[in-house]
Amino acid sequence: FDSSLDAAINPNPLTVSPQTPLSEVFSLMCRSRKTCQLFTDDQMEDVETRCVLVIDDDRLVGLLSLGDIVRLIAEGMADIQVSISEVITAEPITLKRSQFENPFTLIHRFNQYQICHLPILSDQGQVLGLVTLESLRCCLPPLDFLKFRRVEEVMSREVIYLSPSATVKQATQQLAKSQNNCLVIAEKIYNHQLLPL
Repeated sequence: FDSSLDAAINPNPLTVSPQTPLSEVFSLMCRSRKTCQLFTDDQMEDVETRCVLVIDDDRLVGLLSLGDIVRLIAEGMADIQVSISEVITAEPITLKRSQFENPFTLIHRFNQYQICHLPILSDQGQVLGLVTLESLRCCLPPLDFLKFRRVEEVMSREVIYLSPSATVKQATQQLAKSQNNCLVIAEKIYNHQLLPL
């Protein structure tokens, strides 16, 4: 099972110092993203740039994800002059390598804390790499990943609908407010029922 952890870890995640301006972080994340090409080696790199780890004196002090950036934009707080330390998720959820038992240890951690990015640390607290749901899915055979899961465990109970006439800003605000990662575009039909488009 250790090999499944090694396969899922990006040993070189995008990192910055706490003093890095938010504008530079945006630029780094955009430059390091690749176009989405399914089932290629480039896919792993594309997945990992959806967040940046903030490192100070070889210690993880925070994390900033694309979801955080969406939230900042929606709240009008994406001031590019601020340093990343002012807007990060401080003390993110992590996993020490010695705590890893099997891939389901990772899945449980993702589900328990409703996170998408899991920094892996040494017992001394140094960052060894980053695991994401996507990187875990890429290295596990689908049957291993799904065999013990029930639909009710992985489905989203809070479905958010938005009219096709809504603006992109309204969609961003809804996503940020709900902390969901998707919207259903739907039109109202009779008796307040919705017709997904």
